[in-house]
Amino acid sequence: MTLVAAAGNWTSYSTPTSYHLGSPPNRGMLYVFPASYDNVISVSTITHFLPWTIPLSNVSGTSNPSYCCLNPANNKHYHGLLKDSVSRDAIDSTDPYNPIAVTRNYYYQDANSQDGLTWMHTLNEKVDLLSTGYSIYSYANELAGITPTIESGTSFSAPIVTGTIGLMLSVNDCLMPQEVETVLKLTTKDIENMPLNVNFYGVVGAGKLEVFDAVSFVNEMKKNNGVAIIDNHIFNRYNYKLLRINNDLQIENVIFKENCNIDFSAKHQIVLKPGTSLTG
Repeated sequence: MTLVAAAGNWTSYSTPTSYHLGSPPNRGMLYVFPASYDNVISVSTITHFLPWTIPLSNVSGTSNPSYCCLNPANNKHYHGLLKDSVSRDAIDSTDPYNPIAVTRNYYYQDANSQDGLTWMHTLNEKVDLLSTGYSIYSYANELAGITPTIESGTSFSAPIVTGTIGLMLSVNDCLMPQEVETVLKLTTKDIENMPLNVNFYGVVGAGKLEVFDAVSFVNEMKKNNGVAIIDNHIFNRYNYKLLRINNDLQIENVIFKENCNIDFSAKHQIVLKPGTSLTG
C-alpha cells in the first residue's frame, strides 16, 4: 500500500517572536505526522497560476505574464500568483535577479513581520514533492448554497498526488509502493534551483508534481517497446530504484549528486544522453 499525507499548513520558519496570527510560534523546523514518517509520501504546496519570466513586469496585459498584482508603484507582486513559487505572500520585484527580496535572518520581506516572515505551508527535509494547494476553488459552499470560496492548504495538495497514483495504477497495476514514489519523484519539475525558491533548497522535496509525465512514464515502463524518460532535473537526495523497465530507459540533461542513490535496470538498454551525470 502506498501512503500519502499532507505536510501541514504552518510555516516551518516562524520563531518565538515572529509568527503569523493563528499559527503558534515554532522553534526550529516544523514536522507534521504521519507525513514525516518514513515510507509516507509527504506533500506540500506550490502555486499554479502565472508563469514568470525575468525581469518581472509591473504592467498588466504585457507580453510578460508576471505582472504586478498590487499598485504598480509599489513594485510588488503576489508571490502566490507566480507559478512554481512556494509562497503566496507579496514580494519585491525591483531586483529582477532577486525577486524574492531576502531581508535578514533568511526570511522574506513582508510588512507584517520584522524578520520578513512570509506565509507558506510546511516545508522540511521530509517533504517528498509539491502539488497545487493555493487558491483552490472550494465546491463545499456552492453545494450548500453559500457563496463559493477560494481555499488553500496541503489537504488539497495530497489528494492530487493520491489521484495521480490512481491514474498510474490504472495503466500499470503491478507497481509497488517504492516504484510509485520513485516515479513520482523522477518525473517532477525541478523548482528547487529557481531564483524564487533558492532559499528553500533541501526542503521542497524532489520538485513539482507532473501528472502527465508520471502516468506516461509508468505506461512506457511496462510496454515491450516503451521508452521511459527522465529529463531536465538536478536530483540531490533520495534513493531511486526501478528494476522492471521492460524496454528502454532514457536519461537526458539530468544530474544525480550529493545524497542520491540510483539503481536502474532495463530489459533492453539504458541510454545516457547529453547533459547527464551520475556522479554530480
